[in-house]
Amino acid sequence: MISGNFGYGRPQRVTASSGDKIVDSLTTSLTTYNAASNGQWVKITQTEYDTMSSNVTGTTKASANDSVFNLATSGTFFSSGSNVIGLNATGANCPAIPASNYMYGLKIRTANAVSNVKVFTNNNTVTQPSSFTQVGSILPTTTASSAVNYYVLKGVNSINATTAGTVALHIDGSPNMLGWGQNAGGYGVRYLYFPISGCNVNINTIVSANLNLGTTALAIQCLTTATKQWT
Repeated sequence: MISGNFGYGRPQRVTASSGDKIVDSLTTSLTTYNAASNGQWVKITQTEYDTMSSNVTGTTKASANDSVFNLATSGTFFSSGSNVIGLNATGANCPAIPASNYMYGLKIRTANAVSNVKVFTNNNTVTQPSSFTQVGSILPTTTASSAVNYYVLKGVNSINATTAGTVALHIDGSPNMLGWGQNAGGYGVRYLYFPISGCNVNINTIVSANLNLGTTALAIQCLTTATKQWT
């Protein structure tokens, strides 16, 4: 008797899907992810990050696109100072987070090990945003030696807003630094950074704003989708 779909004499192995696109994308980090609480950022690998971006339907890569993000590999860094929030101004090569999207993944590059990075969104794309909302927990400590760090947000339930927005990072304390890409030529990118008063869940007081209109972008990218595909 011949069994199997193709008549080769043995049944074919089929890998079952969990129905959770994030779980199905994780391997090395799956145990840590399963043990995490909802709302907690979990460090993952580059392969897992790339797999998520392919597996999760309708994924947008917001903030620095891949080409711009990859410019931030030469060891030149933006220093956050002691109480600054930084983001990329939106444009063709630094897309906004689309309206009504879930942010579920993040990658950043820092100059050293940083243990106090907070992630924020803002519901508009103007050059001087006035209010930021924290997304998830403080990030797990980044890896030293200028490495790119990859994260997934466990059990995200909230969309960013009903208007397009931005992703921003707050790193409290020098000499914590965030990677940036210089000499972007025709990419037409720029970054913004805002000294702030306090760093609560909602930042509503911008003390002042500094705008770089050159061809520079911070090494921040997030993954978003309009459709929840996880538990």
